[in-house]
Amino acid sequence: MKKILLLSLVIVLIMPLESARADCQGICGDTNADGSVNLSDAIWLINYIFVGGPPPQPVLACGDANTDGVAAMQDVVWIINFVFVSGAQPGDCSPGNWESVGGDCCPF
Repeated sequence: MKKILLLSLVIVLIMPLESARADCQGICGDTNADGSVNLSDAIWLINYIFVGGPPPQPVLACGDANTDGVAAMQDVVWIINFVFVSGAQPGDCSPGNWESVGGDCCPF
């Protein structure tokens, strides 16, 4: 009986974590969705911002590396600092701010 109660408690505690993960897509800062944050993500974001290239993938929120609520040039600098000078890693991409443009990106 104790095992069943403990198992039930574990399931109840884990289920909200699983549903929270399901609400996000991609990795914060991984703008080209290749599974890592590197120079190619900064270039992808520059292309989006200045030449009308494709937006960050799989959702626009993945371009918000500095967690200020927009995908902009500041995020390019953030990614470059992270990659080349051991700067701060990308954050959580401002969860809750992106519903109107495809949804949230998963934290780095």
